[in-house]
Amino acid sequence: MKKIKTTDITVSSAMPLKKGSLDHLQAAYTETIQDVNKAYWAGDRAGTQPMALHGLINSGSGSTYIISAGALMLDTYAEVFRCDAQTVVVNVGQVLVGNIVTTYLTATDADPVEFSDSTSNNVHEIRKIVWSSAASGSGTLDYSDLYFRNSFDELTSYTLTGSGGNPWTIGTGTIEVRSLIEGKKATLLFDIQNTTTAGANVSLIIGFTTGLGTIKHTATSIGYFSSSAGVLETIIIEALAATSTIRFTRIGSTFGTYTNALDIKGQIIFELA
Repeated sequence: MKKIKTTDITVSSAMPLKKGSLDHLQAAYTETIQDVNKAYWAGDRAGTQPMALHGLINSGSGSTYIISAGALMLDTYAEVFRCDAQTVVVNVGQVLVGNIVTTYLTATDADPVEFSDSTSNNVHEIRKIVWSSAASGSGTLDYSDLYFRNSFDELTSYTLTGSGGNPWTIGTGTIEVRSLIEGKKATLLFDIQNTTTAGANVSLIIGFTTGLGTIKHTATSIGYFSSSAGVLETIIIEALAATSTIRFTRIGSTFGTYTNALDIKGQIIFELA
């Protein structure tokens, strides 16, 4: 950790303040913020997504965003930006975008500051995120990119296979998989309805191509399966080590042929690598 050593400063030996000293002090707290945040958020988004620390909830609807006051950090983890409460109407074809806006503390004991060469400069920066309507990707961040801790995200990039070589497809059904990543702990919720299989399979497999890291250890859980027959049966849910794959296995039997009729529900908790 960076610090200023003060033991050599005495009543008769004063230390002049230099630019390097101010930079050193600012680096000390920004590095601390960065390291603490990396430890706290490690594995959640691995520095790829801006994080909402508190507030920033949208209570509006449609194109009207009513964003509460709060704070966020960008994917560098090194700086926390406060955000004032704002109401923004987003134009057609645009999104809610946040930009870093810098203002200065103007006061008789603050800015402007007269330097030794008689120049006058503003030095007391106040950096905040301000929301506005703009093109996606044109600002510091899109509001939709914010990750809210302890909130579930939907996993939408995946492949479906049957262990027996008989295809498993969505058909006219729906597949909803929601994930909560807390450090290295992952929780997945499954709500799979009216899917289709083309023949018998001992297991059905869903492999996630994005949004889920590598599973560290194989973990198991119990879920439920039903078909057009309307009978609810227990199945085994497995998170397979060294993959991003979940396997569903019917107990004592195989999955048969189902046309827009196969439902699976359940959840599993496992550790990420």
